[in-house]
Amino acid sequence: MNIKIGIYEFTLMPTDEQANYLWDNGEYITHSIREGMRYQLHVLSNFYVEVTYDSTENCIVDLKSFKTSRLLEPYLSHIDIGDLM
Repeated sequence: MNIKIGIYEFTLMPTDEQANYLWDNGEYITHSIREGMRYQLHVLSNFYVEVTYDSTENCIVDLKSFKTSRLLEPYLSHIDIGDLM
């Protein structure tokens, strides 16, 4: 049984546990490449997680969880909403 957690419980986890939980329970939405880094956007229950990935070093640099739509702006041009209409 999957137990859904909130943003506060998620942010309290160590980074490696956050990554594992995200891969097991999150849904990938899209990605963007900015300033030489790859950013992946995922959704978990009622919040988003942005994964900053350094492909040169082959490692996760940061996981940022958020609820605000302002932080979605860099991804909006990458999201296909054609199937929703």
